[in-house]
Amino acid sequence: MASVLRQRFGAFRIRTGLPTISQQHPVHSPSLIAKRFMGGHGGDDVEETFKWRNVTIACVIGLIPMMFSTLSGDEEHHHEERPAYSYLRIRNKEFPWGPNGLFEYDD
Repeated sequence: MASVLRQRFGAFRIRTGLPTISQQHPVHSPSLIAKRFMGGHGGDDVEETFKWRNVTIACVIGLIPMMFSTLSGDEEHHHEERPAYSYLRIRNKEFPWGPNGLFEYDD
């Protein structure tokens, strides 16, 4: 059936001047299709990715002991006594939230 249609419509195409399928869709060689005009640095991206992955792993391995040493220290910071300067904490009027300033704390 398909061969009969090809024979009949092939003759029709030749008479009317319509392009054949091979003329409508020419087959290009694979080298022309796969050619990258502006992407010549594809190999460098893989190397950079592996480099930064290794740098990240090395930094994490180095920071884990520092994290444990910081978090394991249960030492309380020594708060020094504040000097009693005459110009510090002058209160002419009480604050609505209490005697301390908004960012001060009780000793």
